[in-house]
Amino acid sequence: MDVSLGLTLQIILTVVAGVGAQVLAEYVNAPAIALLLLFGIVLGPSGLSILHPSWLGVGLDVLVPLLVAIILFEGGFNLQLRDLGRVSGSLRNLV
Repeated sequence: MDVSLGLTLQIILTVVAGVGAQVLAEYVNAPAIALLLLFGIVLGPSGLSILHPSWLGVGLDVLVPLLVAIILFEGGFNLQLRDLGRVSGSLRNLV
């Protein structure tokens, strides 16, 4: 298989799995991050070995911080400030 085709298929499969995890999480009313983690483990080298992050090479060093920032942004965006009164003081100060 051509390297560029394999890399393109990896990216497409990753996006499809991520969207599928988000949709499934919404359907079962579970935290999306939990299903994203589960999908990553199952499809990655430790599971079925369908996705190979090492194929991205140096691009992985760029993508990981960018995607972590997006995940943190999404978590902060969905944060309900009225619910902060029910958590402990130390956690509230951390937020």
